Amino acid sequence: MTPEEIEQTYELQMMRAFPYEDCRYLKKACSVSTDAFSADLNCYWSDIAGFASSATRLTRRSQLQILRGKESLAKDFFEHHPEHIVLRKAITAKTTPLLWERMRIYEEVRTALLPLLQRALWMW
Repeated sequence: MTPEEIEQTYELQMMRAFPYEDCRYLKKACSVSTDAFSADLNCYWSDIAGFASSATRLTRRSQLQILRGKESLAKDFFEHHPEHIVLRKAITAKTTPLLWERMRIYEEVRTALLPLLQRALWMW
Protein backbone atom coordinates (compact mmCIF):
# COMPACT_ATOMS: atom_id res chain seq x y z
CA MET A 1 0.00 0.00 0.00
CA THR A 2 1.19 3.49 -0.77
CA PRO A 3 0.98 6.23 1.87
CA GLU A 4 -1.97 7.70 -0.04
CA GLU A 5 -3.76 4.34 -0.04
CA ILE A 6 -3.15 3.98 3.69
CA GLU A 7 -4.70 7.39 4.36
CA GLN A 8 -7.63 6.53 2.12
CA THR A 9 -8.14 3.24 3.97
CA TYR A 10 -8.03 5.17 7.24
CA GLU A 11 -10.70 7.59 6.07
CA LEU A 12 -12.99 5.03 4.42
CA GLN A 13 -12.60 1.90 6.54
CA MET A 14 -10.93 2.65 9.86
CA MET A 15 -13.02 5.59 11.07
CA ARG A 16 -15.97 3.48 12.13
CA ALA A 17 -17.62 2.63 15.40
CA PHE A 18 -15.91 0.02 17.52
CA PRO A 19 -17.51 -3.44 17.02
CA TYR A 20 -18.83 -3.83 20.58
CA GLU A 21 -21.62 -6.18 19.53
CA ASP A 22 -19.09 -8.72 18.24
CA CYS A 23 -17.14 -8.35 21.49
CA ARG A 24 -20.30 -9.14 23.44
CA TYR A 25 -20.68 -12.28 21.33
CA LEU A 26 -17.11 -13.28 22.27
CA LYS A 27 -17.93 -12.76 25.94
CA LYS A 28 -20.80 -15.25 25.70
CA ALA A 29 -19.09 -17.71 23.35
CA CYS A 30 -15.83 -17.89 25.30
CA SER A 31 -17.23 -17.34 28.79
CA VAL A 32 -14.65 -14.66 29.53
CA SER A 33 -14.83 -10.96 30.25
CA THR A 34 -14.06 -8.94 27.16
CA ASP A 35 -13.83 -5.55 28.86
CA ALA A 36 -10.02 -5.57 28.93
CA PHE A 37 -9.92 -7.02 25.41
CA SER A 38 -12.08 -4.17 24.07
CA ALA A 39 -10.02 -1.53 25.87
CA ASP A 40 -6.69 -3.04 24.76
CA LEU A 41 -7.85 -3.44 21.18
CA ASN A 42 -9.18 0.11 21.07
CA CYS A 43 -5.82 1.49 22.27
CA TYR A 44 -3.89 -0.73 19.87
CA TRP A 45 -6.04 0.38 16.94
CA SER A 46 -5.61 4.01 18.00
CA ASP A 47 -1.85 3.67 17.64
CA ILE A 48 -2.20 2.28 14.13
CA ALA A 49 -4.83 4.87 13.17
CA GLY A 50 -2.59 7.70 14.36
CA PHE A 51 0.14 6.72 11.92
CA ALA A 52 -2.30 5.76 9.15
CA SER A 53 -4.02 9.15 9.27
CA SER A 54 -0.73 10.86 8.46
CA ALA A 55 1.03 8.24 6.35
CA THR A 56 1.99 10.79 3.69
CA ARG A 57 3.55 13.01 6.34
CA LEU A 58 5.51 10.55 8.47
CA THR A 59 8.81 12.35 7.86
CA ARG A 60 7.39 15.40 9.67
CA ARG A 61 7.32 13.44 12.91
CA SER A 62 10.30 13.37 15.24
CA GLN A 63 12.74 10.52 14.98
CA LEU A 64 11.69 9.38 18.46
CA GLN A 65 8.00 9.22 17.44
CA ILE A 66 8.88 7.24 14.33
CA LEU A 67 11.11 4.85 16.27
CA ARG A 68 8.45 4.29 18.95
CA GLY A 69 5.81 3.79 16.28
CA LYS A 70 7.97 1.27 14.46
CA GLU A 71 8.58 -0.65 17.68
CA SER A 72 4.89 -0.61 18.58
CA LEU A 73 3.65 -1.60 15.14
CA ALA A 74 6.24 -4.39 14.81
CA LYS A 75 3.94 -6.69 16.81
CA ASP A 76 0.40 -7.73 16.05
CA PHE A 77 -2.33 -7.33 18.65
CA PHE A 78 -1.98 -10.80 20.16
CA GLU A 79 1.79 -10.42 20.43
CA HIS A 80 1.20 -7.23 22.42
CA HIS A 81 -1.58 -8.83 24.46
CA PRO A 82 -1.05 -12.60 24.77
CA GLU A 83 -3.57 -12.63 27.62
CA HIS A 84 -6.30 -12.37 24.97
CA ILE A 85 -5.04 -15.23 22.78
CA VAL A 86 -7.95 -17.41 23.94
CA LEU A 87 -10.23 -15.19 21.84
CA ARG A 88 -8.24 -15.47 18.62
CA LYS A 89 -9.90 -18.64 17.30
CA ALA A 90 -13.37 -17.32 18.13
CA ILE A 91 -12.90 -14.25 15.91
CA THR A 92 -14.09 -15.39 12.48
CA ALA A 93 -15.80 -13.91 9.45
CA LYS A 94 -18.88 -15.97 10.29
CA THR A 95 -19.24 -15.43 14.05
CA THR A 96 -17.86 -11.89 14.48
CA PRO A 97 -17.87 -10.40 10.98
CA LEU A 98 -17.42 -6.74 11.93
CA LEU A 99 -14.61 -7.44 14.38
CA TRP A 100 -12.94 -9.90 12.02
CA GLU A 101 -13.02 -7.43 9.12
CA ARG A 102 -11.74 -4.55 11.26
CA MET A 103 -8.90 -6.70 12.58
CA ARG A 104 -8.02 -7.68 9.01
CA ILE A 105 -7.96 -4.05 7.87
CA TYR A 106 -5.89 -2.85 10.81
CA GLU A 107 -3.42 -5.70 10.29
CA GLU A 108 -3.09 -4.85 6.60
CA VAL A 109 -2.46 -1.18 7.40
CA ARG A 110 -0.07 -2.03 10.25
CA THR A 111 2.12 -4.16 8.01
CA ALA A 112 2.02 -1.53 5.25
CA LEU A 113 3.15 1.17 7.68
CA LEU A 114 6.25 -0.70 8.86
CA PRO A 115 8.41 -0.14 5.75
CA LEU A 116 7.25 3.49 5.59
CA LEU A 117 8.33 4.03 9.18
CA GLN A 118 11.67 2.36 8.44
CA ARG A 119 12.22 4.67 5.44
CA ALA A 120 11.24 7.69 7.53
CA LEU A 121 13.92 6.74 10.06
CA TRP A 122 16.55 6.58 7.33
CA MET A 123 15.58 10.05 6.12
CA TRP A 124 16.71 11.61 9.39
